[in-house]
Formats: sequence, C-alpha cells, structure tokens
Amino acid sequence: SNPLCMVAKAQTLLAMDEPEKAAELLERVKDDSPAEPRRTLLAIRVHVRRGRLNLARAELRKLALGLGSIRALAKARIELAAGLPHSALKTLRAVQDKGLVALSLRGTAHARAGELKSAARQLRAALAIYAKHADSLWALGRLHQRLGEAAAARAALKASAEANPHRLRTRIDYGWLLLALGKHQTAKRAFAAVLARHQHHLVALEGHTRARVELRDATVDSDLALLERRGHRRVARLLRARMSLLSGRSKKALAQLNKVGARWLAGDPQARLWRADALR
Repeated sequence: SNPLCMVAKAQTLLAMDEPEKAAELLERVKDDSPAEPRRTLLAIRVHVRRGRLNLARAELRKLALGLGSIRALAKARIELAAGLPHSALKTLRAVQDKGLVALSLRGTAHARAGELKSAARQLRAALAIYAKHADSLWALGRLHQRLGEAAAARAALKASAEANPHRLRTRIDYGWLLLALGKHQTAKRAFAAVLARHQHHLVALEGHTRARVELRDATVDSDLALLERRGHRRVARLLRARMSLLSGRSKKALAQLNKVGARWLAGDPQARLWRADALR
C-alpha cells in the first residue's frame, strides 16, 4: 500500500477518535518511507491520545533536530500529556510559530499551569485563525468552567462537540456540564450519542443514568442494573437513593445512602448534598 495513503487514513482514524486502529495502521508504514516526517509526527499524536507516552517519546527521538519548531511542538504535546505544563511552556517559548497548533498548545499549557488570562488570550487567538478548531474550543470550555462561567463553558463545549462529533472527551465533558446545569434532557441526548458508538463506555453510561434519574424516567432500572453488572454498584446505589429522594421517600433514601459507605460519600459533593436533603 502507498505509505502516504496509509498515513492519511491513520489521520482520519485519529480524527474519528480511533487511536488504537490508527496506531495499528502506522506500524505498517516504514520509518524510511516517503511519508516521513508526517508518519512520525502523527504517531506522536496517536500515542499521546492512547496514553502511551513512552512510545511517543521514542517517536520524538526519531525526528531530526533540524525540524525546529515542528519538533518543539511535538515535544510540548508530550510534556502536556505528562502533566508538565511549565516544561511545555518552556519548550514553546523557543518557538516563533504563531500558527493554529502553536497557539492552541500554548493556551492549553497556560491553562494547566493556572495562568488563566494568558490561556484565554492564546486560545482566542487560535480560534481567530479557525473558529471551529475542536481542541481550542474544548480547552476554552474547560477554562470557562474553572472560572465559573457556565453559559460560556456550555457554548464552547457544544461548539467543540459539533466541530468534531467523533471525539469522546468533548461529548462526555459537555454531557457532564449539562447535568451540572440541570439540562437533563440535553445531557441524556449527549450521553446517548456516545453510547451509540461505544456501548460499554462506563462514564457515559453513568452520565446517561444520572440524567434519566433526574428526569424520573420510568425505565431507568435497565441502566441501573447495567451499572451494577459492570461493577459500579456504589454508583447504582447512590442513584437509587436519589430516585427515592425525588419521590419524597427521605427515610428510604437515607438508608440507601448509608449503604453506599461514609468514605465514598465523603468524596462525592453531590452525594453529601443529597444526604443533607434526606436528613431534613
């Protein structure tokens, strides 16, 4: 097969949030093929998405130092994934590139370093170049969340999900934000869209179930039973308690919450609020 075509197909798979399939395809492209350095740069992004940073670093070592800013951007991407935003910012300071990817990475690095004003400035500059850049929209949405700007966060995350409807991270974050805002019907649809493609995704299943509980959906027991079968018994118990609370059965809700366990309740702020409601 043509290595350039294989790399292009792998890039499409990554855009569709299929990094494992993209990695399998890239393994069939030789390092010395005409597709270099595109193959190696894409492989770095793929391995970062997979969480395989050791493999991403190995690919980075293959890139010639003469590639300059291209190599630096790849290095910063790995540093961000490793939870090293200050290292990423140091790497990016040596880059004169003011293109879309550089601005987006700088914005993300500033945000993770707690430098929120600088983050917003860089991300908006990226979106001025391309208003539908999904990663920049997602990072801006999370930034608005941290600032308590719910409406702006919702708008940015929704736009990110629309810009790349295949990206699970964006759709799940959008769904959880909608839940927090009390937009339960819209949240249910957002999680349902994820489950339509990834029926075993537990985080999406939990969000979908929480939305159905809040909507007092009579058929929510099927979701609760599925959570239990997949090992999320405490979450299912917690949501059954919420159902009891919503139906005015405070004593039953309190008994169900007590079965969840004090340590687990202590780590869930929403569960503590539900327990306080049950005690009234």
